[in-house]
Amino acid sequence: MASGGDEPQDWRDNKSLVQCNRYILEQEIGCDVRFEVGEGDNQKSMAAHKSHLMARSDVFFAMFEGPMAEPNSMIQIPDIEPVTFKLMLQFIYCDDNKIDLVDSFPLLYAAQKYNLKGLAVKCVQRIRQGISSDKVCWIFMHGCIWSQDEVKDLCMKHIIHHSYAVFGSKGFLDMSEESLIEILKNGRLNMEEKDIFEAVVKWARRKCRTENNRGNLRNALVNILPHIRFARMELSYFSEKVSHMDILTPERLVETFRFLTSRKADHPDQPRDRRIIFERFTRVKSGKGYFRGNADAISFMLSEDARLHEVLVYGSCQSEGLYKIDIKVIEDGDRQLCRKQIDLETDGFTKTYPIEIAPPMMMSKNMCYTLLMVMVGPASYFGEKGVIAKQQEGLTITFLPNEKGLNGTNIKQGQFNSLVFKKTRSR
Repeated sequence: MASGGDEPQDWRDNKSLVQCNRYILEQEIGCDVRFEVGEGDNQKSMAAHKSHLMARSDVFFAMFEGPMAEPNSMIQIPDIEPVTFKLMLQFIYCDDNKIDLVDSFPLLYAAQKYNLKGLAVKCVQRIRQGISSDKVCWIFMHGCIWSQDEVKDLCMKHIIHHSYAVFGSKGFLDMSEESLIEILKNGRLNMEEKDIFEAVVKWARRKCRTENNRGNLRNALVNILPHIRFARMELSYFSEKVSHMDILTPERLVETFRFLTSRKADHPDQPRDRRIIFERFTRVKSGKGYFRGNADAISFMLSEDARLHEVLVYGSCQSEGLYKIDIKVIEDGDRQLCRKQIDLETDGFTKTYPIEIAPPMMMSKNMCYTLLMVMVGPASYFGEKGVIAKQQEGLTITFLPNEKGLNGTNIKQGQFNSLVFKKTRSR
């Protein structure tokens, strides 16, 4: 290890503490511990200073000063790649927080192993920031690989609210079988079962091509098919599209036909708890202020009876932010149906947050309802290019302006990203 005796005398001049720390790390000046990081041909030797490591991590402190302290100055780290260990050291020495999405999972593992809570938080924030319909499958798959339940839960919330966009993305076709099965097990996917099936068939055909297993669709789907709820499809679709594909066992084929034709047998497949999600806007921007505690309001009418389950609101567009929220559901101008007062913690990356309406609120067709919310806290994201009306699965919502909103929310822009309903009668 370098002693520092041959270093130029002026290397510290006009340098900040962070710059000096980076220099002694990169040049291995005064290091008193060395790590062999990685395995095989990829293994690399890296030097560091025990004092720096112990100052940031109680795990390193126990390693060097605890009763089970490591007696050797050469420590083996086989379960972390050299590039990841280097990024971790840069955080310890310099508080570096520029993290690529690709690096975030192995770095999160390293942060958790050495109890670097600040680094772990930054990794999760970077992962949150990367969640989109195009990337969520890749993130979910790596959440499974690295056993990150918090990340998987974040991804699943996005998948539930944007099921069609996710299942139609390129990232969906690249998913591992294990990750796909875990998603299909979820009972709240907001898609018709036939559309789920068709997306899965595309995934399987892609798998056949990449594995040079052309034509063997049944083998590619053998572990997936138990998680497709065929008895929730229409008889005509199952008969014309599915039954002729030679992918189901004779027993599964007969069982499904028996139910779809007679409806007398016990239902072999549980229904998915599907919700109808009406997103109001097509674009999101940042900078809406809530400092004065003014109210946001929007009114709406439904074409059929339905229950309101959730309202998604925009969160902080800055760093972490806490909001005091008072939200009311009002019927026909003045009758208050429910009121919720909550504290909402936001992270600055996630754009929307659900406010649960519990129990779900019954809403009658052709009746005017209003969401009225006072939200006190930092500047938030907000929606633009709002729609006047939207239709899904036979239910139409029509948005109406409301004069009680004094904070800029109206049909075209503002708060209330999405409203989540469930029809009162389902098949």
